[in-house]
Amino acid sequence: MQALGNEYLLDLPCIEPEHSTELPPCIVPLFLDNAVNHFKNFENVFIQLASEQEVRTYQPDLNTLAQLGPVGVVITATGETYDFISRYFAPGAGIPEDPVTGSIHATLVPYWAEKLGKRCLSAFQASSRGGILQCELQEDRVLIKGKAATFMKAEIYLPD
Repeated sequence: MQALGNEYLLDLPCIEPEHSTELPPCIVPLFLDNAVNHFKNFENVFIQLASEQEVRTYQPDLNTLAQLGPVGVVITATGETYDFISRYFAPGAGIPEDPVTGSIHATLVPYWAEKLGKRCLSAFQASSRGGILQCELQEDRVLIKGKAATFMKAEIYLPD
């Protein structure tokens, strides 16, 4: 991570989306009528919805999502003001909804870059706190820039 004034830049490995033929059975009823596409990476299920409004107004069934264990669920759609928007839920890992999740963009950016035909993308994570991100796909890396909220400070001591 690199500080750039009041913003931070993350340089993450690109994690290409893996197209899957079906959703985990426990969540099929949650997205049966409005899933446009779905894919996965090694730790999350991604579901593309038809519109930004559907992403913003989605009411998660956290008990059902928790059945996935530590696997998270990302919902995403093209945006009206931003290239794409998303939300991230992982109640089985103790995260009902993460405010802004840099790591999911390592997969969202290559997905939307291909769909939209552009390498530089604006993104909005539509949690209650929300966060605007500027993203760039570079070969096998994804650059993500945005503001960050401090949630913890710590020192790590290593033995000599």
